[in-house]
Amino acid sequence: MLVSASLDRPLSRRERIAMRLHLAICVYCRRFVKQARFLQQIGAARSKALAEFVADVHLPAAAAQRIEERLRRDDES
Repeated sequence: MLVSASLDRPLSRRERIAMRLHLAICVYCRRFVKQARFLQQIGAARSKALAEFVADVHLPAAAAQRIEERLRRDDES
């Protein structure tokens, strides 16, 4: 879906035109665009808040290493 793609990457000129034409006639997709942008903003704000919180937390080196190893294992599976 072009709306979702537009949140992740710049659209080509052809894609932008196609999306605008469709949004001009489809109320449901216009509503979806608003909802998707809202969720994107919420996610960005949460990520920023989490990064600030993590920056203030000081773990012992051994604990940080255990967490990092566990995350790597989870990513591999």
